[in-house]
Amino acid sequence: MQSKTSVMRREPTFNKGGSYQFIIGKNLGLHREAIATSIEIVSKFLSSLPKTKKTLNVLDLACGASPVIIAEVMNHFSNYSFEYTGIDINPDQVATCRKFSFPKNVIKKEVIEENAWNLEEHSLKDKVDLVFIGLNTHHGTPEEISFLAKQIFSQLNKGGVFLNHDLFRPEKYPYLRRPKKGLPKNDWRDEWLSGYKSFLKTQGQSEDLAEQGIDHMRNWDYPISMEEMRTILVKIGFRVSTHSYTNPNHPFSNFYGMVVGYKV
Repeated sequence: MQSKTSVMRREPTFNKGGSYQFIIGKNLGLHREAIATSIEIVSKFLSSLPKTKKTLNVLDLACGASPVIIAEVMNHFSNYSFEYTGIDINPDQVATCRKFSFPKNVIKKEVIEENAWNLEEHSLKDKVDLVFIGLNTHHGTPEEISFLAKQIFSQLNKGGVFLNHDLFRPEKYPYLRRPKKGLPKNDWRDEWLSGYKSFLKTQGQSEDLAEQGIDHMRNWDYPISMEEMRTILVKIGFRVSTHSYTNPNHPFSNFYGMVVGYKV
């Protein structure tokens, strides 16, 4: 896992001026759908809490430069206060996130430049009520995801919620492990990446940045399915719900969704 995180520290897609900010701005990662789904889930979670509990601890793993999803969720619940901790390996992302305009009800914030795939490397003092990950676990193998999910389960308070908005492989396609050397040829990945690049360009992204993003996907995006993610979380002890997104303007919306783990 160390080799992966050291590469992500330098990954140009996520650096200042990289292709990822375009993805956010154009909703190509279905951030708006993730916000709506998260608000619905968190609303039900808050209704289960004692009325005296008005401050919640939030952990945002691989927070990125613009933690727009979890920020919008916290802003929506203005009658609650939030203490926010973000962790990301990329220094450009961390520097920008530290300047991010969080909602006024975020009464405490800390953004840490470190490995978001191993919580044992951090001195997180308190357990948390909510853990959010956006578009990151698809970079991991099932074993790496399970390793992190076990730590998330331990870090959550009882009753806490883990929201995972991500890229998931439709079940009709076979799973491919991220290779250690070289890249396997596979029809569905070639077709997916070629189609996604064309989609990026129709949305106005330049050839250079579109190719930068596709190069990242080609090397790092080997997603598991929602059902495979559900199975991993259930084995750890989570109660799980899955949420698919529908966006008629996004030809690859069937690759995105949210898997939610509840620590019961």
